[in-house]
Amino acid sequence: MESKAWNWSIADKTPWREPSKEVVGIAYRWKSKGFKEVIDYGCGLGRHSLFLSQMGFHVKGFDLSPEAVEETKKSMKEAGQVGEFKLGDIKKAPFEDECADAIVSFHVISHTDSKGILEVVNELHRLLVPGGEFFVDLCAKGEGFATDPRRRIDENTLVSDEPGPEQGIPHFYVSKEQMEDLFRDFEILDLEQVRAYVLDGKISSRDHFYLLGRKK
Repeated sequence: MESKAWNWSIADKTPWREPSKEVVGIAYRWKSKGFKEVIDYGCGLGRHSLFLSQMGFHVKGFDLSPEAVEETKKSMKEAGQVGEFKLGDIKKAPFEDECADAIVSFHVISHTDSKGILEVVNELHRLLVPGGEFFVDLCAKGEGFATDPRRRIDENTLVSDEPGPEQGIPHFYVSKEQMEDLFRDFEILDLEQVRAYVLDGKISSRDHFYLLGRKK
C-alpha cells in the first residue's frame, strides 16, 4: 500500500510537541555510549529531533508530511539548533548508507502494511553503522485485534476510514513471534509489550511493542 502522511491540518498537535519519556530514557543511554549521529525516522513535528539536538546529538530527520518537515525546521531554528530535515518515505529513507549511530522511530513504522514493514526493516539496517542501535514501536496483536472493525487490507494490517488525521493510513500489527522474526538480522536488546500507554493524559487501550535493537 502506498504511504500516506498524517493530516496535521486537522490534528490536535498538543500531544506531539513534548518528547516521550521512552525516547528520553533511550537518549540518555545513547549519550552514555558516545553516539553522535541520530536519525529521527518519521520526525513528525520534531519533538524528538529538538530534544535530541539539545542533548548534543547531530540529528537528521524526515517525514512524509511537508507541513511536519517545515514545522520541525522552524522549531529547530527558533531554538538555535541545527539539523538536516527532508521529505521522505519510511520505506525509502532519504539518507546514505551507514550514516547513523542510532535511529529513533516512535509511533511511526506501524504506518505501513505487511509488505512495507519489510522495506522499513531493511532501511533501518542499511542506515545504521555496525553496532548502531535503534528504538521503535509497533502495534501489537492484543485481544481486540481479531474483532477490530477497521478495514483489513491484509492479515496484519488495518485501515481506518473514519474522518480524522489518520484517515486512510494503514496500521500494521504483529505478534511477539512475528516481531522477533522481523528483526532476526539484529540483536534484540529489549522487547517489551505495553498494554496501555498515556497520550495527552488519556490511556490508550491498544497494545504496543517497544523494541531496542542493535545492528550486528
